[in-house]
Amino acid sequence: MKLIHLTDLHVSERSGAEYHHLRRLVAHIIEHHTDAVVVITGDLVDSGRADEFEVAAEILDALAADCRLMLVCPGNHDVEWMGTFGGLDRRPFGAFRRALTCAREGYPYCMTVDGVQITLIDTTAEARGLGDLARGRVGYRQRQELARYLETGQPHTRVVAGHHHLYDDDLGLELVDAAEMRAVCAHRCNLYLMGHDHHWGLWREVDGVGWIADGGKSTRPHRGRLRYRLFDITDDAISCNTQTIEV
Repeated sequence: MKLIHLTDLHVSERSGAEYHHLRRLVAHIIEHHTDAVVVITGDLVDSGRADEFEVAAEILDALAADCRLMLVCPGNHDVEWMGTFGGLDRRPFGAFRRALTCAREGYPYCMTVDGVQITLIDTTAEARGLGDLARGRVGYRQRQELARYLETGQPHTRVVAGHHHLYDDDLGLELVDAAEMRAVCAHRCNLYLMGHDHHWGLWREVDGVGWIADGGKSTRPHRGRLRYRLFDITDDAISCNTQTIEV
């Protein structure tokens, strides 16, 4: 199975660089990898507003229609802060997800494709304010459900995807319950996908997890080229290569 990881698109306006870079990314994926499952680990938009999701959907609709499958989970920028008394508004992201993907409501969301179990989590689920939202908090319920999924069935590969970083100890970036999440994933997860800190990175065999991939910011060029990772997953191996697109 082919799996593409995108993250931190931060689309806001049609005039923005992120909008035009996302168009390039989607065109490249559709031209070369329509047989891939595409996983987007949050921050699809910049402020969580409904109008931003409408702009992002103009591009991502083609990806959802033409690729094998598109799966998304929210990041902190996909939740709108409505002020001290208004709280957090998750409805625009929910409407976007329902319109573009086949996923049922709620997280964790788990499905198996060609022997690969893919589980997406909402790392903003237990956030109660701006500080919590920036760091992320998965919460006990999701961790328990994730643990159950990771013990269920007999897939040859298990993939977990969430927005916030499990290993970044910079102030305000590491998930509040990162240690608990690492314990859940240890020796159960073959590939963990994440974003949030906009740092491109790939690690092997950390805390009992086979591969850990930080997708950086997919809509930000690096040395004049956009990039994303393409994983080739078989029943006995995972391989990874970086796809690049000249801007």
